[in-house]
This record gives sequence, C-alpha cells and structure tokens, in this order.
Amino acid sequence: MSNSMVDLMEEGHLEEAETVCHQLLSRYPDQIDGTERLAEVYEARGEKKKAAEYYRKAAAFAQKHPGFDRELIDRYLSQAKLPESQTGKHSSIRRKSRRSTIVDLGGHP
Repeated sequence: MSNSMVDLMEEGHLEEAETVCHQLLSRYPDQIDGTERLAEVYEARGEKKKAAEYYRKAAAFAQKHPGFDRELIDRYLSQAKLPESQTGKHSSIRRKSRRSTIVDLGGHP
C-alpha cells in the first residue's frame, strides 16, 4: 500500500495518494509509513504547514518506538523546518532512495 502511494504521487495523483495515506494510518497505526507519506503528499502540494506537522509526528513516532536512529529523526525534524522552496527537492530524493525498502502492506489485514 505504501508503494502504491509513491506510484500515485509520481503520477501526480495527490488526492488519491492522500486517501491511501489515511488508509495506512487507519490500518497500520503502529507503522510510520502513513505519517511520513502524508507529510510527503502535503509537501508535494505545497502545503508546508501540514507537511511540517506530519514530519513532526513522524519524528515523535520514531522517538517513541525502537528501531529508528537519530539521523532519521533529525531528518524528519529538518524537513519540518525547510523553506517552502526547498522541501519538494529533498522529499523526492528521499522517496526514491527509500522506495525499495518500503514493504507493500496491501495484502495484509
């Protein structure tokens, strides 16, 4: 499901991508993907305040759960602070580099 959201974003289907993110958040509240991806959707739309809010939520999630390193937490926090003109550039680089590591959760309960 997370990978399908990336496909939707790459194709410019941001409303559908947002819907998938909300499904991720609802179905898998114990996973960070929905929160991080929703931040990316808002960032792609130019909704900096909403993107920052969800990057901060992703950072808070990562701080509370084992398995997340400080570098990732700091990256979320820095994404929340980037000027509007820079946020999209960083996000697209990160999405491409993380795409192969995200598990497609579409078939799981």
